[in-house]
Amino acid sequence: MRLKQQNDPDVATLLTAKRLNDLILVPRQRNKTVSILAANWNRLCIKDVVPKEMIPQVLHQCHAAATAGHLGEEKTLARVREQFYWPGYRADVKRYIKTCWECNARDDPVPKGRAPLQSQLADYTWQRIAVDIADAFSKFAEAIPMPNQESTTVATALVHDVFCRPSAKN
Repeated sequence: MRLKQQNDPDVATLLTAKRLNDLILVPRQRNKTVSILAANWNRLCIKDVVPKEMIPQVLHQCHAAATAGHLGEEKTLARVREQFYWPGYRADVKRYIKTCWECNARDDPVPKGRAPLQSQLADYTWQRIAVDIADAFSKFAEAIPMPNQESTTVATALVHDVFCRPSAKN
């Protein structure tokens, strides 16, 4: 990649200027890529700036390679951002993922519905309790006031107000 960076006139000029920390070395007559990079001079850090001809290889490495796992847009963006830079990389990543054959073949455009609930019978008292904290065998219900419906609140109420009572059966 370093050889290709040196052969890319845009990248080579900026890389030399940044290594010497001298913006004056960047030519005044410049294309869009160099202008964008020069405008962000203070935020630039030396990363592998990907030459145009290597962008498809980098996208493949970060999204479609065997070690990449065809992750979604955000994770692929994070992987690219971590190691590489080139102007317009976000749009390139989006476009690459939208045109990824394997992702499109695997993704189901029709969302799958949930399976209907199946009743689970209980054989004895307190074997299984329902979500609304009712005994499934005897249909005995407990009314326990709770400030919210968070799992930790419900679990605490069950432990303290139901299971820890001497009358609760094992």
